[in-house]
Amino acid sequence: MSVTLVGGRGQLGNSLALILDSIACDDEVYIYHTWNVSNKAESSQKKEYDRFVKFVEKHKNKKIIFVSTSSTKETYYTYYKHTAESYLLANSLKSIVVRLPTFISHKSVIKGLSEGSVKPSGVMELISVQDAAKAILGYVGYSGLVRSFSVPGEKISAKYVDLILKV
Repeated sequence: MSVTLVGGRGQLGNSLALILDSIACDDEVYIYHTWNVSNKAESSQKKEYDRFVKFVEKHKNKKIIFVSTSSTKETYYTYYKHTAESYLLANSLKSIVVRLPTFISHKSVIKGLSEGSVKPSGVMELISVQDAAKAILGYVGYSGLVRSFSVPGEKISAKYVDLILKV
C-alpha cells in the first residue's frame, strides 16, 4: 500500500517527502499535514476545518494521520485544529492525531521573536521540522487502541530564546 501526503510542500511537507520512501506500510495511509497557520481569523480557520471534514468524509475508511498542534493558545487556529481532532477520532476508526510543538523555523514564532514583533512569554516547547517528520512517520504502522499522541519537544524559556536570537 502507500502513504500519501495531503497538502502542499511547505516545511513539513518537504521534510516528510524526503524520508517517505523509507517507510513501508500494509494500509493505505493519508498524512493530513496542511493547514493555514498564518491567518488565524475565524473565517480562515473555519474554511480549513470544513475542507478537512470533507476530506475525512471521503476517506474515513482509510487511515488518516492528522498533524495537529499542542498549542493551548486562545486562537481560532487552535480551536479549529482541536475541533478537527475530535471530528476525526469520532468519524474515522483507523485514524490518529499527532500533536506537535512549535517548529524551529523561519516561519514560526521564532521569526516574530527575532523581528521583535512577538514578546517573549512563558516556556516554549520546540522541535525541528526534521524531527517532527520522523515522529509523524513513526505512526504510519501503528494500529493500537490509543489514537491521539503528543510529540515532545525541547522546553526552554521564551526569554532565553529571545536572548539567544539577539546574540
